[in-house]
Amino acid sequence: MVNSKTPRIYFYDNLKFILITLVVVGHFIQFFLNYDVLKGLFIFIYSFHMPLFIFVTGFFAKKIIDAPNDKRLNKILSYLILYFGYKIILFLVFKYGLNQPSEFYLFSEMETPWYLLACAVWIGIVGLLKNVKPLYLFVFSVIMCLFSGYDNSIGDLFCLSRVIVFFPFFLLGYYATKENMEKLINKLHNKKNMFISGLFVVLCVILCLYFANEIYFLRPLFTGRNPYINIDFPVDILMTGALFRLIWLIFCIFLSIAIMSLIPKREVFFTKFGSRTLQVYVLHYFIAIIIGNSFIGRFLVDVVSAWLPVLLVILAIIVSFILSLKIFEKPFAKILKLDFKKIYK
Repeated sequence: MVNSKTPRIYFYDNLKFILITLVVVGHFIQFFLNYDVLKGLFIFIYSFHMPLFIFVTGFFAKKIIDAPNDKRLNKILSYLILYFGYKIILFLVFKYGLNQPSEFYLFSEMETPWYLLACAVWIGIVGLLKNVKPLYLFVFSVIMCLFSGYDNSIGDLFCLSRVIVFFPFFLLGYYATKENMEKLINKLHNKKNMFISGLFVVLCVILCLYFANEIYFLRPLFTGRNPYINIDFPVDILMTGALFRLIWLIFCIFLSIAIMSLIPKREVFFTKFGSRTLQVYVLHYFIAIIIGNSFIGRFLVDVVSAWLPVLLVILAIIVSFILSLKIFEKPFAKILKLDFKKIYK
């Protein structure tokens, strides 16, 4: 389970690469959701992939959050630089490269840069509140998650809605100890639990594919950026929004555990790519929007219409591997290692 040359644990690299690949697949297929199979796959992926990805982010943010203040501030500023740089370039691509109507708001974000700003905010908040007892802070985060959807003013400004909605998953990762995670991973990887997990995941996929149109209303709930009033719930009962979000939180935890049970613990052919997910997260979206907003997407629909879902998934996987190559790592590694001590008092 542990690399003999480095302290890296194969399971986490495998999990991170699978999750970033799902992020890429989700963004590649979001422009072609008139295909029911892609609509179902999209809902399945979005039901858990960002919460689990954020859980892993929180788990590995521990050493940053618990580090001295200057090192924690370095990381926050690094994420902010990545956020601003990514946001500006993305705006230029949309407005001048693709001729899409686009307006620039420095701290309001609905596209992929939101995650970078959210990471900076989560690290800062937990760094300030890390002495609060975990149970109290986690319960408070869940209450905020459930009831923030009733405030229509909470949205994309400072990515506040997503920061609040996904914060419990970041906290769970931060509070999970290395020892407890190792016990959980070992327990999940016995044959019985892997078999049950496999059945559960397959059942979820089948249900999402079969009832794609009926459950598609969940999309704005899963993205975390929409108030409840914008979600077309099929029922209208007491606290419908909070109830649906609570059910989603519980379901997401069970599905994430099942997914982790199926992730290999040993080194596999894609393990080495799992340490370079940030570059994939930032770079892949430029390819996705070019495909989805240009003649390329229309060409694919016209020429390979019947096979488009399969082609898009294969293409997304290939892009994930290519963007994970070391050649793309240097600029991101340098930014994340920037030292801002000269600007501190």
